[in-house]
Amino acid sequence: MTQRAQNNQHSDRRLPLLWAWFVLLRHQRLLASVMGIVLLLALVATLTATKYYAAHTVIEIRPNAPTVLDVEAVTSVGAGQRDLDRYYRTQYRIMT
Repeated sequence: MTQRAQNNQHSDRRLPLLWAWFVLLRHQRLLASVMGIVLLLALVATLTATKYYAAHTVIEIRPNAPTVLDVEAVTSVGAGQRDLDRYYRTQYRIMT
């Protein structure tokens, strides 16, 4: 291919892009008006929308508080489950 043929191919590829640019420039007022209307409608919709607030939480109840002394050695063997059940019922009553 000659240099001239290669230049024609490059200019042919740029021609549609250049043509699209001129079309956009020719209709710039229309495009600016449409964009302005869309932005105005979006602003109105945003400012008049009902505000929605949501929250999510997780409550963790831990019966094992930090111990300073070895309390397990002092308590009896069978009392552990009963105390644990009483602890959970108390915590549930406090929360409700």
